[in-house]
Amino acid sequence: MTGVGLLLPEAVLARAGEILEGAPPKRRFFNGTEKRIVAAFAECVVPRTDTPGAADVGAPGWIEILVDDCYDYDDQMDFREGLMEMDQAARDRFGKGFSRLTYGQQVQLLTDLERSDIARAKADPHAPPSFIRSFKDLVKLVYVSTERGANEAFSYVAIPGRYDGAAPVQPTTKVEAPVW
Repeated sequence: MTGVGLLLPEAVLARAGEILEGAPPKRRFFNGTEKRIVAAFAECVVPRTDTPGAADVGAPGWIEILVDDCYDYDDQMDFREGLMEMDQAARDRFGKGFSRLTYGQQVQLLTDLERSDIARAKADPHAPPSFIRSFKDLVKLVYVSTERGANEAFSYVAIPGRYDGAAPVQPTTKVEAPVW
């Protein structure tokens, strides 16, 4: 799998201050296969637990909007190529496309691909980030930027109070969502 240097263009980071409310508008940038891969991959990064998963907060649709609106043509093509390479890796290993794998197979494939990316990065610290690492970062950015992700998975405090280094913390205490 090839690496992509600037998978998160500055335009994406510029929109990071926006809270992504409600369902994302429908787009037709990704084809059906790409939409299914993005949805399955995003759900592997942030699965549904006692909090909403990536699909529950609309992350795949918001990712499509960011790639369509904020990536230049070359970065869009690199993104699509990364999706297709991942799909081909699934076909080579399991005999079917990534979105048709079981959740366990998807996680296993992504873990193995990321381990090889980590080894490659250790060998060449100046190598650009891999597609998988960049996609995971994009999913996390979108997730915490959604209204549901910020409010249900985190404790969103628009104006935090004073710092208290000795505040009591319980296992059920939610961390504060980042305020961009």
